[in-house]
Amino acid sequence: MLAARRRMFGEDHLTTLVSLNNLAGLLQAQNRQEEAAACFREVVEKRRRILGDVHPRTLNAIKNLGTVLGKVGKRKEAEALMRESLENQRRLLGADHPGTLVSLSNLAVFLVDEKRLDEAEPMCRDALERRRRVLGENHKDTMASYNIMGYVLMNQDREAEAEPFVRQTLAICRRVLGPDHPDSFLYAHNLAVLLLNQVDVAALRGPAEHGRSDEQNAAAEAAQNRLTEVEQLLRGVIEDGRRAIGAEHAIVLSAARRLGGTLLEQVRFADARDVLAAVEPAARKAYQGAQQRSLALVIRNLGRAQVGLGEFAAAEPNLIEAQEIFERLDGAAHPNTRYCSEQLIELYQRWHTAEPDRGLDARLTQWQQRLDAAMASTQPTSQPQSPP
Repeated sequence: MLAARRRMFGEDHLTTLVSLNNLAGLLQAQNRQEEAAACFREVVEKRRRILGDVHPRTLNAIKNLGTVLGKVGKRKEAEALMRESLENQRRLLGADHPGTLVSLSNLAVFLVDEKRLDEAEPMCRDALERRRRVLGENHKDTMASYNIMGYVLMNQDREAEAEPFVRQTLAICRRVLGPDHPDSFLYAHNLAVLLLNQVDVAALRGPAEHGRSDEQNAAAEAAQNRLTEVEQLLRGVIEDGRRAIGAEHAIVLSAARRLGGTLLEQVRFADARDVLAAVEPAARKAYQGAQQRSLALVIRNLGRAQVGLGEFAAAEPNLIEAQEIFERLDGAAHPNTRYCSEQLIELYQRWHTAEPDRGLDARLTQWQQRLDAAMASTQPTSQPQSPP
């Protein structure tokens, strides 16, 4: 289409530039950002020359080029283009125009990625307030602004302030896009992570109920209520997500990993085993190459749950495989690798206690020696002192 229009209309014809702009958008959607940037740059240069710097089509192309340049690491140029587009759209279209609000939101996200949160937060609030007023509460762009606002606050460790924004994002998405839309599962997963980050684990591990103060009992109850909601959200993502978006979808697998880990922290070994064993086949298909770290997390935690249940023979191959994956990808001294070795040592210690005649001493010694060697490799070597 683009080649035909170039032949028919010429390089600088507006119809040709529309096709070039569409090609850039397609390349961007395919994550071919460098190629997309080159196309958008050509569109910007020609629209500036033909239509002028402040024509709406020029401003849209500038906005698109700035967004793509940010993704390919040309951050300084990207920010300058984003600000140019935003300022001219405000002047030409008005501060409440949907296109202006897209540019404002894009710049805010860019600043969040730059860790310039003090600059990003007021922009996010401005975009959200204007979209609520202009587009309404149930518009997808308003939903996006709620999500960005929650993201900004979470990046400042202000989880309690972020929570209502994250909840509203999920509620709007379920209403507007439906409960089975991939974004609904994503936002449910994100809310579960946010709640989990606010759980006071120490409150749950304190003294028994009758040995607690009223304040400690209230903290423990609040922590347990959050964990209950986290479990409901993650189970919903896993069970409904398998049907709607597939068992191998990244969000479904992530929800299962997180739920398994959360159940382990609560010493609910049987529940953790059931969740992780069910997701293991899909994890093996989905996690290939460098993503095998995620597979290692699944089977490591599955092994931990099996050890907790006394299922030692089932746990052993899972923990060994996880340790081998971590060692191959990250090295013997990496914390993940060492932690797997520690779990194997605990496995053999408990297995030996349960079955002392099984002759597990050699395996226990082998893994203890491997862990000792890995630990020794992380210690700084002492430098020989120069003679006086």
